[in-house]
Amino acid sequence: MPRNPERKLGDDAVAAAIILQGYLDEGHFL
Repeated sequence: MPRNPERKLGDDAVAAAIILQGYLDEGHFL
């Protein structure tokens, strides 16, 4: 576990953005 919770939240946000971009690129709209 990262010592800095704010950094973990930032990393999770980046990962979510990458996943969301992948869905948009494939044309899967929620």
